[in-house]
Amino acid sequence: MLRGQSKEAPCDDPSDNGPKGRVVADRGYQVTGLAAAGISEYFSALRSWAQNNNYQVLQEKQNPQYLWLERRDDGFRLALDSNESGELYLNGSSPCVWRNGTPEPTS
Repeated sequence: MLRGQSKEAPCDDPSDNGPKGRVVADRGYQVTGLAAAGISEYFSALRSWAQNNNYQVLQEKQNPQYLWLERRDDGFRLALDSNESGELYLNGSSPCVWRNGTPEPTS
């Protein structure tokens, strides 16, 4: 089961040198209903999936485990995070995008 939240933040200082006015969309979930004993296996499965789907590892930590990934071709990011309580969180964030797909019209 997933429990999540969505938010967006301004992308006023984009690292891609693109235009201002875009946003970064974030989505985060707490993954529930999985055995805490399998956390290492969940991280291994995500790492394997990422290698086959054009993602690179940006950061990886142990105890508690954390894996931060970025898709090479579009900058989409995923993070899997665990804690000492056996909780697991999955977060995704977009690169800088226009809220409605295109720039807002100017008057």
